[in-house]
Parts: sequence; C-alpha cells; structure tokens
Amino acid sequence: MVTRYRRSSLSRGTAGPRRADVATTAFSYVEPLILPGMFVTRGRGAHLAVLALVTLGLTACGSDQSSEATGTGSSTNGMPACTSVWQDGATLPRTYGGCVQDDQVVAPDSLGCSSGQRIIRYADSYYAVPGGTVHAATKPLNGDRQYIAAVHRCRA
Repeated sequence: MVTRYRRSSLSRGTAGPRRADVATTAFSYVEPLILPGMFVTRGRGAHLAVLALVTLGLTACGSDQSSEATGTGSSTNGMPACTSVWQDGATLPRTYGGCVQDDQVVAPDSLGCSSGQRIIRYADSYYAVPGGTVHAATKPLNGDRQYIAAVHRCRA
C-alpha cells in the first residue's frame, strides 16, 4: 500500500501553535492509494470455494415448486394420516407439517403467496391454506378453475 501525503500551505490565522522548524508548508495525511497491480492473486481455489458457498446459500433459500418428497426412515410419531387430513371440506391445521401415507412421511407441498401466506397442495388433487378449508379439485390442480383462481388471488 502506498501512503500519499498532500502538501498544504500554512497561512496566517490558522489555529494551533506555529513551530519555528516548520517551513511555510506542512504535510497532511491523504487516504492510501491502492493500484490494481498491487493485488496479488493466490490462486483461484479460494475464490471458487467462496463462489460455491455463495451459490449454495442462494439456492438453499427455496423455490415455489416443492415436491411431495417422502422421507424414508423418518419418524411418523404424532403425524396424522394423509387420508384423515385431506378430505374435502375439512380444516387444514394451522401447524400442518406433513402427513403419513403408507408408513412414509409426505412433506408439505407449498406455494408461497405475495402476502406471506401459503397454499398447501396434496396429491395434485387437494389444496388449502393452513387453518383454512381443504378443497378437492375436479381435475389435476393445474386444470382446475377454482385452484387457478386461488393461485391468482394468492400471487396478486
């Protein structure tokens, strides 16, 4: 790093004592000058590692499309059966965290809304908001008019 000093002239009437050994000019500190040629690259391995961590962190933020992933070896204690939760007209619990189907845990398949609310989907046939009424679709969800209207309201 190169440290630069700027020459400034002292004039009469400036505050502070004037020393006899100081000429009519003095030096004041100026910010260090950093030139591009001063950077030393120590290999690209560290840069790639940092880039990989940043990319991993950004992709871990989530997405709108989560799958009905089933967890193998997960504990099913206390989780309700999917057939008991997902019934047309039933109320989806506010604390819904998934259900059990064929001794497998089915994670919630959620769609985020602009308000922060979320629509939970199940088996491409049911949808609800936590604490709201479960709706059964007459077709697969992407072809059901009521579901499409709910998604438009959600994302507006």
